[in-house]
Amino acid sequence: MSTNRYSRIIAVLADTKRPLSILLLTRRVNERYLKEYAPSLVGGDVKILIAQGFIEIDDKKCFLLTSLGITCSEANGEKDRSNDRFCLV
Repeated sequence: MSTNRYSRIIAVLADTKRPLSILLLTRRVNERYLKEYAPSLVGGDVKILIAQGFIEIDDKKCFLLTSLGITCSEANGEKDRSNDRFCLV
C-alpha cells in the first residue's frame, strides 16, 4: 500500500489515565474544529497527530504519527523526546 493513502489521516489520542481512545478522520478537518471539539469527543486531554504512513512491527501495522503541535498531554504518558509517535492498530 502507498503511504500517501494515509497522509491526511488524523488521530486523536486520549491521555492514557483514561482508556485509550483513537479517532481517525479520513477527510480534511479544520484545525480550529479539532481544537474546540476533539476534547469532548474523547473525554479529556488529547494529542492530535497526522499519520504520515505506516510500518510493520512484529506483524502489526503501526501508523507513523507526527504531532500538529497542539498537545494537551503526552501520548502514552511519555515525556516528549520527538514529534514522532507510533500507534498500534
